[in-house]
Amino acid sequence: MSNYAPNPKKQTVYDGLAQKKLSDIGSEDITRFSDPTFVMAENQDALITYNTINEAMFRQSGTPMPDKMKIQLTSSSSDGSKVEIITPNEGEVWEIYSGQAVVTGISGSVIHEFYLTDNNSSREMLIYYNSSSSSNILLVQDADWIYPFRIDSNMTLKYEASGTFTTSQLFLQMTRIR
Repeated sequence: MSNYAPNPKKQTVYDGLAQKKLSDIGSEDITRFSDPTFVMAENQDALITYNTINEAMFRQSGTPMPDKMKIQLTSSSSDGSKVEIITPNEGEVWEIYSGQAVVTGISGSVIHEFYLTDNNSSREMLIYYNSSSSSNILLVQDADWIYPFRIDSNMTLKYEASGTFTTSQLFLQMTRIR
């Protein structure tokens, strides 16, 4: 590794983010500066600077970012309607680990399905299916639940519950890794 460091006074990203703490900088802030940057020798200082900021924000190597783990709650009360769970912001990558569906007013079996939608092409695919008469489903106990999986801003994760029920609440544990 080189000891070379760019002159911070010549990096516009520092002027643009000067009034923000690291904890307040979102992926969209970095993306606003880095996206228009061409990979060229004369942009080496900018590229090193973006990398330095990303490292300081723990946005490297696919490891979870500090203080970014959450349990996302999505509710459905309409048979066969897809509801959005998450569409990451530009520059973000989320990793989904575990989940639980809690169903009230269940009669018979309820089908739980997860879909991924490609926001660039509108293509959609089914990635998880479960049919159960239980009012409490732990997804990690199902052999078809393959985790962790990752999504970025090009994808939307959706949930659909079908059957006779009052409400299905879906809880997903996820963390931002970029």
